[in-house]
Amino acid sequence: MTIRGLSEPMRLVQSTISGLVTRLERKRLLIRRPNPADHRCARVMLAERVESCLAKDVSEKRLSPLVSVLQQASRGDGARIVDGLTILSKLLTTSSQPTDQPS
Repeated sequence: MTIRGLSEPMRLVQSTISGLVTRLERKRLLIRRPNPADHRCARVMLAERVESCLAKDVSEKRLSPLVSVLQQASRGDGARIVDGLTILSKLLTTSSQPTDQPS
């Protein structure tokens, strides 16, 4: 994303966004890189540590309801769920591989 691309949806002038980006860049939360397609502007992206933190946080929030329900399963039901997921994983893996069957 560019400074202009950030300023439009935020309804802030580019100089304000540029200042914010500079401060976040100093804190190592954003990275500013030259845009190879247009050397007059720079691309702004999240730092890797921010991306990984967001990905982890989103994953935990998505899985939280599932984890709490699975914790209520009996030991036997838990084992059957694991067996079912193992079978599902194998099926998904084999179905994503190309087959040699004629069409």
